[in-house]
Amino acid sequence: VAGSGCGYSKLKRKTGDYATAAAAVQLQLSGDVCSNITISLTNVAPCSFIATDASEYLAGKIIDESLISEAAEKVMAACDPAEDLRGDIEYKTSMAGEMARRAIRQAPGDRGGRRGRPRGRKGRVGFKKSDPHAFANRDAGSYRVAGRSRGDGLFTVRNAY
Repeated sequence: VAGSGCGYSKLKRKTGDYATAAAAVQLQLSGDVCSNITISLTNVAPCSFIATDASEYLAGKIIDESLISEAAEKVMAACDPAEDLRGDIEYKTSMAGEMARRAIRQAPGDRGGRRGRPRGRKGRVGFKKSDPHAFANRDAGSYRVAGRSRGDGLFTVRNAY
């Protein structure tokens, strides 16, 4: 849908590991104003959940860094993680806020799903390592498409748009 975007950010210890904390954001923009946004989180509560306070806080506003920080605080307030080998409660709560920040920042740049569509040979995506938007969260394990890194800067796609 035109004017819509999504972002996903995941913190993991190694490839193939479960997330320590992860956030997914889907938003709808009317010009520069965020008309609708959904922020969902996983592995920072007994089950996945939608951060309604943070979503309602951002809806109807022009998103900037100060609003993103406030929304991240609201996300952290909603978290109830369990302590395990991936981290203690404070660490997981803090990382949930950071993953939400990254996903919110990423979402407006993905309007209409233009990035992540296969180009060229089947199963390849034409991202370049020099594209700062495509690889903004690469070190945190965030990808715009469902797939796995081939080590050459391109991704193998399982489910394209």
